[in-house]
Amino acid sequence: MVAGALAVGLLCYLLLSPGPVRIPVSRRRPGYVPRPSALQRGAAAATGAIERAMGRRGTPVSESTLELAGMKTRPQDFVFLILVGSLVGAAWDFC
Repeated sequence: MVAGALAVGLLCYLLLSPGPVRIPVSRRRPGYVPRPSALQRGAAAATGAIERAMGRRGTPVSESTLELAGMKTRPQDFVFLILVGSLVGAAWDFC
């Protein structure tokens, strides 16, 4: 009985206790600029490709159109989010 109570107490402590304090890299190494992650580089490459494709085609989506809709997003980012959302929705439906 006591061992069970200790186990539950230990489990609650491990789940609810705050994690270790982390100091941001900018404070540890002044002047250090962290490299972008692979996800950031991939997203930047994809939005760049979308921007070039939209520039060639002259798409109807423009910053002013999105601003009228109350969005403060670049058009290429908006298209990228729609594409990613469509892919995730299709993958979710497939599973």
